[in-house]
Amino acid sequence: KGALDRLDRAAALARGPRHQGLLAEILSLRGNILFPMGELDACLEAHQRALELAGATGSPLAEARALGGMGDALYLRGRMITADGYYARCVDLARRHGWARIEAGNLAMRGLTGMYRLRLDQALAASEQAGRIAVAASDYRGELLSVNNLSTLHLAQDRPEAAKGLLERSLVLCRDMGSPRFELDCLSQMALALHGLGRAGQAWATAREALDQLDRTDDQFVGPTVLAFAARVAPDRETRRALLDRGLRLLDSNTISHNHLAFHEQAIEIAWRDGDGDAMDRCAKALDLHTRAEPLPWATLIADRGRALAAWGRGDRNDTLRRRLADLAARARQAGLVLDFPPTEDDEP
Repeated sequence: KGALDRLDRAAALARGPRHQGLLAEILSLRGNILFPMGELDACLEAHQRALELAGATGSPLAEARALGGMGDALYLRGRMITADGYYARCVDLARRHGWARIEAGNLAMRGLTGMYRLRLDQALAASEQAGRIAVAASDYRGELLSVNNLSTLHLAQDRPEAAKGLLERSLVLCRDMGSPRFELDCLSQMALALHGLGRAGQAWATAREALDQLDRTDDQFVGPTVLAFAARVAPDRETRRALLDRGLRLLDSNTISHNHLAFHEQAIEIAWRDGDGDAMDRCAKALDLHTRAEPLPWATLIADRGRALAAWGRGDRNDTLRRRLADLAARARQAGLVLDFPPTEDDEP
């Protein structure tokens, strides 16, 4: 809040055509502060105005900053496809001018948007390249972004050992930088990686560490995601249910898109394991509603699978459902996602 107040005072002084470049920079900074706060409308407004001023002043640096900011603002709203277009323009401009830190940070974000567009090969390439650029520029934040996003992609492709190695590096960076928000994300992903490696006790202990930190910080930027990941590795159904209920309460007042996407994805996995078809249907509907303004291929696949698994879990074995499940499995394989599906051969009971 103090930083925003200071920027507001600076903006009030930056009046007139001679100060448009300065005002664009102030607005970009304002939008960057609003981003982790989850202030969707104010973040978008700041970056839109910054982009307008950058165009008026003809400043490529101001334009690059504003383009990246627009990507972030749209990412918050779940407009991943449109966000990716802004990130791409930002990366291109930064690359042409040699602004390595801007290039690395926004290229890393293309790793996430690429996943949501079901272009995982491109997402991996973007994240890996972002990491190389960040390391060469001694840009620890850019490196952290790229490593975290790479670990997300490895988990989506069922490579928990690779994710674990990356997350070990992430945790060092988080603690060196003093970034509790990134540390929360790292710990939560580490819990999933350990769970994927069959180390259930360590996974739950790591999730508990993330939950303890969440209780201390009340971080809304990743809070529902932390709860969903913890529920995925929780040792019993009662604990899973309590964590998911708490996450749902947070989602009621949380508009940050990645929380909704990650939460309902994990909740579908948990419901499939627990045999709760109604919960799978609810989560699928929630994903549809959250992405209705700009449908995401990833969310569509996850939601369609949730509905099909719910029907299968209720005992439906008709040919239409079998074909639907086979088609969904093929879509997942083609995209590079590793998802669990029941056997659908005709001789299955």
